[in-house]
Amino acid sequence: MNAISAEVPKFMARTFDWREDGFHFAEAAPPELMSAAALSNSNPWIVLAAVVERAKQGDHGQVPLLSRYYAEHRIHRLAQVALMLTGDIGRERDLKLLAEALSHADPLTRVYAAQGAALAGRAWLVPDMLEAWDAADTVEEHAMIGARIADMLEEPGGDLLEHADTFPFKNVDRFLEENPSFRKAESQLRILAEGEAEFPRLVEARYAQVVKQLNDDSAFLWHGSRWSMKNFVDSFLAELDHEVPLSLPNFRHRFEAYTGVDCTGFFYIDGDPDLIGIAAAIEDFLEGGTMGSYAVGRRYFFGHPIPD
Repeated sequence: MNAISAEVPKFMARTFDWREDGFHFAEAAPPELMSAAALSNSNPWIVLAAVVERAKQGDHGQVPLLSRYYAEHRIHRLAQVALMLTGDIGRERDLKLLAEALSHADPLTRVYAAQGAALAGRAWLVPDMLEAWDAADTVEEHAMIGARIADMLEEPGGDLLEHADTFPFKNVDRFLEENPSFRKAESQLRILAEGEAEFPRLVEARYAQVVKQLNDDSAFLWHGSRWSMKNFVDSFLAELDHEVPLSLPNFRHRFEAYTGVDCTGFFYIDGDPDLIGIAAAIEDFLEGGTMGSYAVGRRYFFGHPIPD
């Protein structure tokens, strides 16, 4: 099958969408998914599913195969999912692939690599993420990459997120050519282009502070501290109380990745969250007695530590 026209197989029609089936399948996966042939299937979605199914069983050795698709933007969401999955299940050596993707010439690859890097959470990825932010051209790219850096380095609503989408223009002439309606503001734009962005300075200062406090430049970060399941679950429960809980897909994604809990019922068919159902699932997890098995600072996938 031509990769450009690759269709999502029926059994995983809603897989890798964290408002729907997430890491699970709509139907039973075919047994062939665990065969060696699945890893070289012409359909990239089969390859992704095969890599993840092995990781669920503790075999993370096939993660490098995901890098085939980091810049494949002709298939909707393929590059994004491949990069996010690398952050979810990649071993330490595999996370270097994310660092390389953060410096990719393609803007979308950099944006999606930042999402993967935030899921991986390793402190040493922050400088590479900041370089990707600096290489961005649009407000949207700066905002998306900057938000993922903020996820790692600060509590929600901090200074980093506030400044993530503010940056000086690199090429005023090109911007004006693409946006002629701004011609009247050309002089102001050229002044702004000579300025210095506040965001990099804030990130560098906060990053230095966090690394110094933890005495570890490879720490698994969550909101400016070393990740722990308790802090994560507390944040998840707090998100449920927000009037507009916009971050719930991200929380669900992480919770399902760490624990393997089936979260397919977390969202209604219209995309709205089932807040009561989510809270009940979290309470079931807390009452299950497995919280203590998650070591502070360790990365987990489906309940087991991700090997180095």
